[in-house]
Amino acid sequence: MKLIPDTPRKTSSLDDSMIPAINIVFLLLIFFMVAGQIKAPQEELTVPTSSSESELASLDAVLEIDAQGMLTLNHQPITSIRQLGASKESAKISSLTLRVHKTLNAEVLDPILRRIRELGLKQVQLETEQS
Repeated sequence: MKLIPDTPRKTSSLDDSMIPAINIVFLLLIFFMVAGQIKAPQEELTVPTSSSESELASLDAVLEIDAQGMLTLNHQPITSIRQLGASKESAKISSLTLRVHKTLNAEVLDPILRRIRELGLKQVQLETEQS
């Protein structure tokens, strides 16, 4: 009986099997670093102008915002957007026409739209200056 000497088996180590996974992770990392460059917008947001010739009918109340961000509700100045819905007259408002100056930044308009959403108005109409 002839014994065959044991040949050394090639054992795969954990390190050898992890190399493809590490390569994939590094490739994904490089891809997202290159493709995911986030840049701040270079130009300011401009509010669109209406191309309609017909006048829009005003709703229950008219909230106007001028170029400086000053607010007027039905031609009465208000100091804060929190006053909208706080008084008895403004609490009865179910629809609102929002007139926005064309040079107004979106940062000024955002808290106003959030307050309008909080009040749960049924209808909001956004008006801008006609070009």
